[in-house]
Amino acid sequence: MDGKDLEGKTILLCPEQGLGDAIQFIRYADLVKQKGGRVIVWCLPHLQRLFEGVSGIEQLIVNPEDAPDFQVRSQLMSLPHILGTTLATIPADVPYLEPPPDVKFTINETPNLKVGIVWSGNPKHSLNQVRSFPLILLSKLLNIPGVDFYSLQQEMTADDRTLLEQISVVDLSSYLNDFADTAAIVAELDLVISVDTSVAHLAGAMGKQVWVLLSFVPDWRWLLEREDCPWYPTARLFRQEKAGDWEGVFDRLAVALQVRIGIQQQVENKSSLELAQQQFNRGNILKSEGKFTDAIDCFKNALFLQPDLIEAATNLAVTLHQIGNLAEATTYYQRAIHIDPNCAQAQNNLGILLQSQGKIAEAVTCFQRAIELNPVYVKALNNLGATLQEMGEQKSAIVYFNQALSVKSNFVPALVNLGAAMQSQGQIEEAKRLYQQSIAAEPNNPKGYYQLGSLCLEIGKAEEAVFSLERAIALQPNYVEALNNLGSALEEIGELHRAISCYQKALDVDANCVKAHFNLGLALLLTGDLPRGFAEYEWRWQTDQAKKLQRVHFQQPLWDGSDLHGKTILLRSEQGLGDAMQFLRYVEIVQSKGGKIIVSCYQELKRLFKQIPGIEQVAVKIEELPEFQVQAPLMSLPYILGTNLDNIPTNIPYLAAPPNWQFSLESDRNLKVGIVWAGSSEHLKDFQRSCHLSYFLKLLDVTGASFYSLQKQVSAGDRTLLNQIPVIDLSDNLNDFADTAAVISQLDLVICVDTAVAHLAGALGKPVWILLAFMPDWRWLLDREDSPWYPTARLFRQQTAGDWEPVFDRLKTALQERAGTGAPPLQFTRYQADPEAPPRICVSPSEVEFNIANALQIQGKFEEAAARYERVIAVNPRHAEAHSYLGFIKQKKGQLLSAVSHYQQALEINPNSGETNLYLGCALEDSGQVVEAIDYYDRAIQLCPESPNSHLKLALALILTGNLQRGFAEYEWRWKTQELEQRYFAQPLWDGSDLQGKTILLHPEQGFGDAIHFVRYAPLVKEKGGKVVVACHLLLKRLFEGIAGVDRVVINPLDLPDFQVQAPLLSLPHILGTTLENIPANIPYLTPPANFKFAIAPTHKLKVGIVWTGGRCIGRITIDPAN
Repeated sequence: MDGKDLEGKTILLCPEQGLGDAIQFIRYADLVKQKGGRVIVWCLPHLQRLFEGVSGIEQLIVNPEDAPDFQVRSQLMSLPHILGTTLATIPADVPYLEPPPDVKFTINETPNLKVGIVWSGNPKHSLNQVRSFPLILLSKLLNIPGVDFYSLQQEMTADDRTLLEQISVVDLSSYLNDFADTAAIVAELDLVISVDTSVAHLAGAMGKQVWVLLSFVPDWRWLLEREDCPWYPTARLFRQEKAGDWEGVFDRLAVALQVRIGIQQQVENKSSLELAQQQFNRGNILKSEGKFTDAIDCFKNALFLQPDLIEAATNLAVTLHQIGNLAEATTYYQRAIHIDPNCAQAQNNLGILLQSQGKIAEAVTCFQRAIELNPVYVKALNNLGATLQEMGEQKSAIVYFNQALSVKSNFVPALVNLGAAMQSQGQIEEAKRLYQQSIAAEPNNPKGYYQLGSLCLEIGKAEEAVFSLERAIALQPNYVEALNNLGSALEEIGELHRAISCYQKALDVDANCVKAHFNLGLALLLTGDLPRGFAEYEWRWQTDQAKKLQRVHFQQPLWDGSDLHGKTILLRSEQGLGDAMQFLRYVEIVQSKGGKIIVSCYQELKRLFKQIPGIEQVAVKIEELPEFQVQAPLMSLPYILGTNLDNIPTNIPYLAAPPNWQFSLESDRNLKVGIVWAGSSEHLKDFQRSCHLSYFLKLLDVTGASFYSLQKQVSAGDRTLLNQIPVIDLSDNLNDFADTAAVISQLDLVICVDTAVAHLAGALGKPVWILLAFMPDWRWLLDREDSPWYPTARLFRQQTAGDWEPVFDRLKTALQERAGTGAPPLQFTRYQADPEAPPRICVSPSEVEFNIANALQIQGKFEEAAARYERVIAVNPRHAEAHSYLGFIKQKKGQLLSAVSHYQQALEINPNSGETNLYLGCALEDSGQVVEAIDYYDRAIQLCPESPNSHLKLALALILTGNLQRGFAEYEWRWKTQELEQRYFAQPLWDGSDLQGKTILLHPEQGFGDAIHFVRYAPLVKEKGGKVVVACHLLLKRLFEGIAGVDRVVINPLDLPDFQVQAPLLSLPHILGTTLENIPANIPYLTPPANFKFAIAPTHKLKVGIVWTGGRCIGRITIDPAN
């Protein structure tokens, strides 16, 4: 068996070694069954009756000759390896064995503790003498009152039998015909004390308390230096502290047994409740001292005395949870819930445990139940939010984080989680505020510093990130995630060696931290340590990003660099187009190993790669692949082939343009320069590596140079600028990289940021000047202008993070030198392929200035944009758009009079601009002139009838002036704005008609206040007949349940009953034709729940409630020309 799907197959599980091994590993039968197919188990006769009840087994056989046909097989003890078992994933759901229903054994009723003992294993076992203890040692326990001992020892020496007859131990060996009999007896006992034998495994598999006595160096399954066992949650381990020292084991065993049964001796003098409380208090003290095993015994004793002591059950479950005994912790959380179904804490803690096990749906149910029991339980609210966040349900998660904070405004876990949610939605400032609030609330909590530092890293503020992350690590030195992110932040500010140290420290704490391995690999590559760097880079396959890509897994082994004669190897692309082009250089070396080479790649590269010597076939789809024996990702080849800085294959050019491609540029004396200013916007660091087209304006007046755009993806802003500057756009000719290669072959130079075109030009042997961010991609190394990967490349690096200006200053100087000073002035050229093309229209300097201003505004550089708009207006005072956009910037800065003036001037020039009419309306409304603003909103709608922002601004202004009927009608446009997302139901929107025989759902939107404001309409809706169901936030549920006309209140969408029509609460004024005269103002329409009591001490003074801040909800609708 290889762990794969077994659908339609039969598998035989075979025994090996001892009976205990079979008992221990038969737990995997049910997991194997989950793979599909039939599970047949071949077992020893002594286990047959016991195994008949094991889940997942379809047939048991004792003789291999009786086996039916099977297609695959596995040894039982190979299953942990096959199924990838780790300490965290051991299947420890006990009991998984129980006695057969028809096998019964009865022990006489007694108040004493019933303890089974086993002192020796199979005498044939090579280490039996080491693992067994002399029976005489049992005498240390026999005088402890309140205990009855029962021998479960099957094989014993004559001396042991003689001794056994002389001591007060009941010998049950005559009843033990097989393990079904043994299981029936164990089921009747309270405790089993056994050396490492099959009986220890049996008791553990049955979920019975078992104390296992271990030699100094035990069998592997009991691990080292722990008292619990991950295989058996109910086991407690008593270890020899030195080889052969059973005396010390029995001394500790006697104490433990006295604690276990000593309670009964005290019951005569004290009440069981008093004793239980003593044990409970003792357990709490031991737990606080870190003595978890002893604490667990105390909590169990307390429960023994008082089975309904909820605090003991809860604390026992928490302690078991803390030490990682999840199975037993689950049992006691469930017991706590059974004792008190209204125990919100137990529900919450069980939810945490289930979430850690990946049982997300069950965890959500627990958290929801906890909140139902205690609606202001901040931990449960936060935990439910965090679980929903993990499920990708950000909006619902945010609701619960806000609810937690409405109860406790400085609850740090909710502040941090809400911050993370805001960060994921791009609300950076709000996220930052929340993290800072969490730090202010708990200055010694490293989580807030970590989150703030990570956010600063994400938005490019690396120095601030370093400060916060260093603070997090000062508070928690082994904070792996913070160490890793600090390494990334240090890289961003150029402190690479400190970064490497951070990654290595993270790995010292957690040797399997994937992110730290991956980041260490990139950092080492950047320093030029290619052998170590490429070795660490192999961790890339385990990153979260790689796992999301649904990579194809091949059965063929990874090539190890050995001889390939008689074999076919697949070299497969990964990551970006540039990566594939860079590492295809290794084809020549792979070819020298013999064998055939096939390459899988992206469609855009197929024609380019097809003509490379040595490649037999290029495939884009998996179905196109022929048979092959080994495979390798292209980016693993440097590691496989032992690449270092001195042996990088630089067989340039190793790529070439297709020979039959027809394209040529007009021949002239100018230097032909191709430019690329942006990479793929999906790249994680595209904001760092890409620049704006406006930077290239510096180069356009270089004498003797003609410029050609090789940019394939062009933003709207860049497209506007590109159409108005002397750069010839070749993007329509670039269908794939074979086309791009053909164009580059016609150029003299390529200037580009770090994109696939840089790799293509370098691989073609074309001079290429590459513009690099302050901390570039690893392949460009540091502090050098050349590249060992591309001999024809010249590197232009940022000296300060984000500062492209000096880069383009140096670039202009270099280009002037390259172009020469004697060339004619810049001319517009056109393609020879299109001799009829009309000459391009030159644009005025003021239009270029206007387009640059637009580009700056899009980048958020408002001061620079405003200065350029003003220069445009100085040259051309009748430039309507410049006035309009300058007005927007003035309005954004709060300079309303100036903004209004510019908008009015823009409308004098062009009165038919719907956009400017809208802007002017907003400015007038902001300055308090609402009636005048309405006129401009109306005009904006006349010009642009489908503008949702214009309709919405008009709606709010109309409602503000009291024109409710028209205002609420316009307000229905709110669903078409970006700020609100409409809930879509299959059921139609209610139109106000009769509801007899129907159910209507009224659902909330926006904030709590909105729901409270408009739920007043529920009684009016009820008057239309039918049943009224209201959906609302959890914090409103109890309040809304008392509203007249509401038949049912629902907080969970899954609990919605069938309904025929629906309406948002804020649409009801429109549906029902509300005016100022008929607003339903029958106050009060809300009352506190009848069972809620709250008293304020009597006083003659006026009792005044105050509120000084609101919640975080949707703000005012803003209009931004950048969007």
